[in-house]
Amino acid sequence: MEITCPACRKTSLSEAQCGRCGADLSTLRQILTTAAQVLAAGRRFLRQNDGTKALHAAQSAWHLKHSAAAAQLAFLACLQQRQFAVAELWYMRATGHVGKCP
Repeated sequence: MEITCPACRKTSLSEAQCGRCGADLSTLRQILTTAAQVLAAGRRFLRQNDGTKALHAAQSAWHLKHSAAAAQLAFLACLQQRQFAVAELWYMRATGHVGKCP
């Protein structure tokens, strides 16, 4: 998993510490790993037609890492639950249009 050091912006693939500035990357790596695991669980919930659990997982993943994948899952979970107004917000997040005029 590729990580960008929050201190110096160097990209790192697997080191526990940044090779440039020595910043500890282990906590950031764990957060990103957890976000990926929660997102995978959310996808399973969506396939099982459990939109409530899928949305909860997507929101949890979003809070860990604001990713398009988390927003897309939340969008689909909202559609599955017929929460169209909320789905629109997640669509905007997924496409990067938050705060922009349609």
